[in-house]
Amino acid sequence: MTKEEIFALKLKELRRSKNMTQKQLADMLCVSDKNLSKWECGRSTPDVFYLQEICKIFGVEAEYFFEEIQLDTKEDKELHKKKLSLVIWRWVAVILCLSSFALFISVVARIFLPTTIPAHYNGKGEIDRWGSSREFVGVGITFCLLGYSAFFIKANMYMKGDDSIKSAHLAGGILLSIPLFTTIFMIVHSIKVNNAALGMGYTAQQGDTFASLFSAILCELYVVCGAICMGVKQNGVVGVRIPLTLENENAWYILNRCLGLILVIVSEITLAVVGLCNLLPVWSVIFVPFIPLVLAMVSIPVIIKINRKKFVC
Repeated sequence: MTKEEIFALKLKELRRSKNMTQKQLADMLCVSDKNLSKWECGRSTPDVFYLQEICKIFGVEAEYFFEEIQLDTKEDKELHKKKLSLVIWRWVAVILCLSSFALFISVVARIFLPTTIPAHYNGKGEIDRWGSSREFVGVGITFCLLGYSAFFIKANMYMKGDDSIKSAHLAGGILLSIPLFTTIFMIVHSIKVNNAALGMGYTAQQGDTFASLFSAILCELYVVCGAICMGVKQNGVVGVRIPLTLENENAWYILNRCLGLILVIVSEITLAVVGLCNLLPVWSVIFVPFIPLVLAMVSIPVIIKINRKKFVC
């Protein structure tokens, strides 16, 4: 363990032994909750002045905070569990984000594709059925749903008791091949379908493409933002930064992961709807692209209420 991790475990242990909250200790030290959270999360250690103040409050020597501690303690297991959880959630976030690219490509392509396209090819690679361009979006939706297999990383590891971080990276790397393949396939397939349809004289949808394209791009940006929230560590720059999450590490991870997942799912649903509809009217940009953001913001108090008992630091 690093000296920062050792210091974090011992400081948290001392604080809990005195039944003090992070805010109470931060006020006694005249530091922000954010700084104290960094010390207890093992991201940094206090300078000499604050170290001396901490020693006075808890009646210990400075050396106490940097003495080697036995592994396999309850605190070590908790720290390892948090690291493993962060690794898993980051892989889940990356895979879900990349999976949405296949859907995004299908939606953008559909905006510019002819209304009638090749819907199926036979074993010889010949077109044996023509259909609506909506079917192209259906392929993107299917590929996007494949990305949700990333959740099996988390579920499978906890069910089987596999607590190896190496295994988490291996499983994530394997599952990452799914969205990479589907994204490449959608790019190649959209070009092939477009050329075939144009060759038969079919024309693209008639109308202004601005609203549909703007909505699709904004929804995809929300997916990226949601994925970032799911895998980011506690900080004061990126994520759901409210007093509760900045002073409570458990609240940070629970709220950001739940909110990030909601934002990803709702954004992908909205993206699919935009793709399945005909070209949107210009006035629709007033509300359609902001549906995911509004629903995500409304869900914050609900998430806090449901998980209030878990916000113990």
